[in-house]
Amino acid sequence: MDEIAGLNIIESPWMPVSPFRVETYENGHAVDRTNLSMRSGCESILQTYTVEPDGVVTACCGLGANIIPELHIGHVSDPDALAIAVERSEGDLLKLAIRYMGPEKILAWAASLDQSISWEGMYAHNCQACHRLYRDERVRSVISRHLKDIEANILAAVVFDEALYPAVISNAARASNVN
Repeated sequence: MDEIAGLNIIESPWMPVSPFRVETYENGHAVDRTNLSMRSGCESILQTYTVEPDGVVTACCGLGANIIPELHIGHVSDPDALAIAVERSEGDLLKLAIRYMGPEKILAWAASLDQSISWEGMYAHNCQACHRLYRDERVRSVISRHLKDIEANILAAVVFDEALYPAVISNAARASNVN
Protein backbone atom coordinates (compact mmCIF):
# COMPACT_ATOMS: atom_id res chain seq x y z
CA MET A 1 0.00 0.00 0.00
CA ASP A 2 1.34 3.42 -0.92
CA GLU A 3 0.60 6.58 1.03
CA ILE A 4 0.79 10.00 -0.57
CA ALA A 5 0.02 13.01 1.64
CA GLY A 6 -2.67 11.17 3.60
CA LEU A 7 -4.05 9.41 0.54
CA ASN A 8 -3.93 5.62 0.74
CA ILE A 9 -3.70 3.76 -2.54
CA ILE A 10 -4.79 0.15 -2.28
CA GLU A 11 -4.81 -2.10 -5.29
CA SER A 12 -7.88 -4.29 -5.52
CA PRO A 13 -7.02 -7.88 -6.38
CA TRP A 14 -8.22 -9.34 -9.66
CA MET A 15 -11.47 -11.22 -9.31
CA PRO A 16 -12.57 -13.84 -11.81
CA VAL A 17 -16.33 -13.81 -12.33
CA SER A 18 -16.61 -17.55 -11.64
CA PRO A 19 -16.48 -18.47 -7.95
CA PHE A 20 -14.78 -21.73 -8.94
CA ARG A 21 -11.92 -20.27 -10.95
CA VAL A 22 -8.74 -19.97 -8.91
CA GLU A 23 -6.21 -17.25 -9.68
CA THR A 24 -2.61 -17.15 -8.55
CA TYR A 25 -2.04 -14.38 -6.02
CA GLU A 26 1.00 -13.02 -4.22
CA ASN A 27 1.62 -14.51 -0.78
CA GLY A 28 -0.79 -13.23 1.81
CA HIS A 29 -3.39 -11.93 -0.64
CA ALA A 30 -5.63 -15.00 -0.87
CA VAL A 31 -7.45 -15.87 2.32
CA ASP A 32 -6.44 -18.95 4.32
CA ARG A 33 -6.28 -20.00 7.98
CA THR A 34 -3.28 -17.75 8.62
CA ASN A 35 -4.99 -14.51 7.59
CA LEU A 36 -8.71 -15.29 7.98
CA SER A 37 -8.89 -13.32 11.23
CA MET A 38 -7.78 -10.21 9.32
CA ARG A 39 -10.83 -10.40 7.04
CA SER A 40 -13.84 -8.38 8.03
CA GLY A 41 -17.44 -8.19 7.03
CA CYS A 42 -18.50 -6.81 3.68
CA GLU A 43 -18.73 -3.03 3.84
CA SER A 44 -21.07 -2.84 0.86
CA ILE A 45 -23.91 -5.28 1.50
CA LEU A 46 -26.78 -3.76 3.48
CA GLN A 47 -24.95 -0.45 3.40
CA THR A 48 -25.09 0.48 -0.28
CA TYR A 49 -28.26 0.00 -2.25
CA THR A 50 -27.79 0.33 -5.99
CA VAL A 51 -30.30 0.99 -8.72
CA GLU A 52 -29.25 -0.76 -11.92
CA PRO A 53 -30.05 0.73 -15.36
CA ASP A 54 -33.02 -1.65 -15.73
CA GLY A 55 -34.51 -0.41 -12.43
CA VAL A 56 -33.48 -3.41 -10.32
CA VAL A 57 -32.46 -2.48 -6.77
CA THR A 58 -29.52 -4.48 -5.42
CA ALA A 59 -28.32 -4.92 -1.84
CA CYS A 60 -24.70 -4.02 -2.60
CA CYS A 61 -22.48 -2.13 -4.99
CA GLY A 62 -20.12 -5.04 -5.49
CA LEU A 63 -19.23 -6.96 -8.56
CA GLY A 64 -21.66 -9.68 -7.57
CA ALA A 65 -24.70 -7.44 -7.65
CA ASN A 66 -25.30 -8.16 -11.33
CA ILE A 67 -24.56 -11.89 -11.24
CA ILE A 68 -26.16 -12.96 -7.95
CA PRO A 69 -29.96 -12.88 -8.28
CA GLU A 70 -30.37 -13.12 -4.49
CA LEU A 71 -28.87 -9.63 -4.26
CA HIS A 72 -31.67 -8.29 -6.50
CA ILE A 73 -34.11 -7.14 -3.85
CA GLY A 74 -36.62 -4.96 -5.60
CA HIS A 75 -37.43 -2.67 -8.48
CA VAL A 76 -37.77 1.11 -8.55
CA SER A 77 -41.30 0.72 -9.91
CA ASP A 78 -42.40 -0.98 -6.66
CA PRO A 79 -44.33 1.27 -4.29
CA ASP A 80 -41.97 2.29 -1.47
CA ALA A 81 -39.16 0.56 -3.40
CA LEU A 82 -36.27 1.49 -1.15
CA ALA A 83 -38.05 0.86 2.14
CA ILE A 84 -39.20 -2.56 0.94
CA ALA A 85 -35.75 -3.40 -0.44
CA VAL A 86 -34.06 -2.48 2.84
CA GLU A 87 -36.62 -4.46 4.85
CA ARG A 88 -36.18 -7.55 2.63
CA SER A 89 -32.40 -7.33 2.82
CA GLU A 90 -31.96 -6.65 6.49
CA GLY A 91 -34.31 -9.50 7.35
CA ASP A 92 -32.08 -11.97 5.47
CA LEU A 93 -29.79 -13.79 7.92
CA LEU A 94 -27.24 -14.68 5.22
CA LYS A 95 -26.92 -11.05 4.12
CA LEU A 96 -26.46 -10.06 7.77
CA ALA A 97 -23.76 -12.74 8.13
CA ILE A 98 -22.00 -11.46 5.01
CA ARG A 99 -22.14 -7.90 6.35
CA TYR A 100 -20.90 -8.65 9.85
CA MET A 101 -18.77 -11.80 9.43
CA GLY A 102 -17.66 -11.60 5.82
CA PRO A 103 -18.00 -14.17 3.05
CA GLU A 104 -14.57 -15.69 3.67
CA LYS A 105 -15.38 -16.50 7.29
CA ILE A 106 -18.70 -18.00 6.23
CA LEU A 107 -16.86 -20.20 3.71
CA ALA A 108 -14.39 -21.33 6.38
CA TRP A 109 -17.31 -22.09 8.73
CA ALA A 110 -19.13 -24.06 6.01
CA ALA A 111 -15.93 -26.01 5.29
CA SER A 112 -15.64 -26.88 8.98
CA LEU A 113 -19.04 -28.58 8.68
CA ASP A 114 -18.40 -30.19 5.27
CA GLN A 115 -14.77 -31.17 4.68
CA SER A 116 -15.38 -31.49 0.92
CA ILE A 117 -15.61 -27.68 0.69
CA SER A 118 -12.23 -26.19 -0.10
CA TRP A 119 -11.62 -22.47 0.27
CA GLU A 120 -8.07 -21.78 1.38
CA GLY A 121 -5.93 -19.87 -1.08
CA MET A 122 -8.81 -19.44 -3.53
CA TYR A 123 -10.05 -15.89 -2.90
CA ALA A 124 -8.33 -12.54 -2.60
CA HIS A 125 -11.53 -10.61 -3.35
CA ASN A 126 -14.53 -10.83 -1.04
CA CYS A 127 -17.00 -10.49 -3.94
CA GLN A 128 -15.75 -13.74 -5.45
CA ALA A 129 -16.08 -15.47 -2.06
CA CYS A 130 -19.60 -14.04 -1.74
CA HIS A 131 -20.48 -15.36 -5.18
CA ARG A 132 -19.34 -18.80 -4.00
CA LEU A 133 -21.77 -18.66 -1.05
CA TYR A 134 -24.66 -18.31 -3.48
CA ARG A 135 -23.50 -20.61 -6.29
CA ASP A 136 -21.84 -23.64 -4.69
CA GLU A 137 -24.51 -26.21 -3.87
CA ARG A 138 -22.42 -27.78 -1.08
CA VAL A 139 -21.94 -24.39 0.58
CA ARG A 140 -25.61 -23.51 0.07
CA SER A 141 -26.60 -26.82 1.67
CA VAL A 142 -24.50 -26.15 4.77
CA ILE A 143 -25.87 -22.62 5.01
CA SER A 144 -29.49 -23.75 4.66
CA ARG A 145 -29.05 -26.47 7.29
CA HIS A 146 -26.87 -24.66 9.82
CA LEU A 147 -27.10 -20.86 9.52
CA LYS A 148 -29.67 -20.73 12.33
CA ASP A 149 -27.02 -22.40 14.56
CA ILE A 150 -24.92 -19.23 14.46
CA GLU A 151 -27.79 -16.73 14.40
CA ALA A 152 -27.03 -15.56 17.95
CA ASN A 153 -23.40 -14.86 16.96
CA ILE A 154 -24.51 -12.92 13.88
CA LEU A 155 -27.00 -10.85 15.86
CA ALA A 156 -24.38 -10.21 18.57
CA ALA A 157 -22.06 -8.86 15.86
CA VAL A 158 -24.87 -6.61 14.61
CA VAL A 159 -25.46 -5.22 18.11
CA PHE A 160 -21.73 -4.72 18.72
CA ASP A 161 -21.05 -3.01 15.38
CA GLU A 162 -24.19 -0.89 15.28
CA ALA A 163 -24.70 0.02 18.94
CA LEU A 164 -21.95 -0.90 21.38
CA TYR A 165 -18.82 0.01 19.39
CA PRO A 166 -20.13 3.42 18.24
CA ALA A 167 -21.11 4.20 21.86
CA VAL A 168 -17.63 3.26 23.13
CA ILE A 169 -15.96 5.41 20.45
CA SER A 170 -18.30 8.32 21.16
CA ASN A 171 -17.66 8.10 24.91
CA ALA A 172 -13.90 7.93 24.34
CA ALA A 173 -14.05 10.98 22.06
CA ARG A 174 -16.06 12.93 24.64
CA ALA A 175 -13.60 11.93 27.38
CA SER A 176 -10.60 13.04 25.31
CA ASN A 177 -12.26 16.40 24.61
CA VAL A 178 -12.86 16.95 28.33
CA ASN A 179 -9.18 16.48 29.15
